[in-house]
Amino acid sequence: MDKIRFLLSVRLYLTICCVLLYSTAGTAQPIDPRGIYFVSFNGSFSGTEWFEITPTPAGGNRFVLSNITGGSFPGAITPQGDISLDGLGEGSFSGQDNFMFTASVSGTPFAFEGNRVPMTTTDFPLRLDSPRPANELLAGAWENVFEIIDAENGETISQTAEALIITTDNNNLRMTDSDGNFFQGVFENGVQVGFRRIFPDPGGLFADFASFPGSEYNLTDENILGEVRFLNVNSYIANFLLQTRRPLGLQEQRIIRYTGTRMNPLQFGDVNGDQQVNQVDRGLIQMQLGLNVDDDGFNLAADLDGNGTITSSDLTSFDNLNGAAFDFTLAEGAWLNVDTTGEGILFDFGPSLNLLFMAWFTFTLEPMESIEPAQIEVGFAGQRWMTGLLTLDGNTASGPLRARQGGAFDMPPTTSEMSTEVGEVTVEFLACDLARVDYNIGIAAISDSFEIQPLEKVVNPNGFGCG
Repeated sequence: MDKIRFLLSVRLYLTICCVLLYSTAGTAQPIDPRGIYFVSFNGSFSGTEWFEITPTPAGGNRFVLSNITGGSFPGAITPQGDISLDGLGEGSFSGQDNFMFTASVSGTPFAFEGNRVPMTTTDFPLRLDSPRPANELLAGAWENVFEIIDAENGETISQTAEALIITTDNNNLRMTDSDGNFFQGVFENGVQVGFRRIFPDPGGLFADFASFPGSEYNLTDENILGEVRFLNVNSYIANFLLQTRRPLGLQEQRIIRYTGTRMNPLQFGDVNGDQQVNQVDRGLIQMQLGLNVDDDGFNLAADLDGNGTITSSDLTSFDNLNGAAFDFTLAEGAWLNVDTTGEGILFDFGPSLNLLFMAWFTFTLEPMESIEPAQIEVGFAGQRWMTGLLTLDGNTASGPLRARQGGAFDMPPTTSEMSTEVGEVTVEFLACDLARVDYNIGIAAISDSFEIQPLEKVVNPNGFGCG
């Protein structure tokens, strides 16, 4: 059996190398400049500010580049990243998240350099098109990691634990701490809440930059932009961007981040929040079929596969967890933890054995110093891989983790070659494209859990489909 494991491991190792190369290959993607940036500028005076890039109603390549109160440059940004500011200046993007341009401000030349704010994307809420009804299921007590982040480099300045109470009402969500301080935002869709409070409120020609109706806070006297993004009904990430209300050039920026986990988590499949998973929940999923995050009434708890749309695959996921065994052929291939890089897990299902083989490719506990390729023969120091031949029970695969030593590259087994049990692992398949890995590596006295997704979904989220 050890020899079988070894041969399978070699084959899967070659496969994951090829797949990971595939995932990072390909042509450059067109620039999508939308979003919020940290900008430094220099001219007759210098400073920093939050900076927005939003599309104009004209569409095409037309955008407005502006500060958060309305001072703006209209212009064009091509898919290649070239910036033209209607005769006032020009510049370019050096990647998806970074740009430089020069522009004339009242006849004085200024240079601007911008970097996308850490942990934000192109759909950061800068305009409120149509508020959505609040999802009452998201209310409750949440424990959080509270961080203050350096606006320029994204590094954590301080970190503490903090409890928050979330309440919902009409279109609003409010986060309140134990001292009564709160942030209140507006549901943009079923998973995202937007915050925008600017004082004094821009109006007239700058009405597009006004505060969101219903967005309030009492924590600070700074201007604020922000979002809460729910990853599922039990976790969220919130980013609040603050800027002092001082004259241009004297403003200061900082980021507040909450990473929240529900204190009393809902069970996977508990769509109505009654702490039970039963056929009532299945019926609610059926009623949601066809809805996506932008539709009124979308319930995040019914989106079991987390793709933003309620489909028959969510019903399949529900059934797999409530009486029907998981189809382990759906597990085959490469899976990744999107929060880490350069490592992953490969699964190979043996139906005649009713076993699931896994190969986990990872690294040592601490990063190892860089080694010149000439100093090593094959691979790099610090790489680790472990295997497991797991028994199946419903939607769960579990068994011992093993590590192999004593072998030589591209050579028959040596007399010193051996396989050693180093720990245990349990993989619970929550859906066809989501699994939770719980491990206990006794030899290193470490245990933890993390979620994984198929590599194909990570690389091609819009084209991926179960089965």
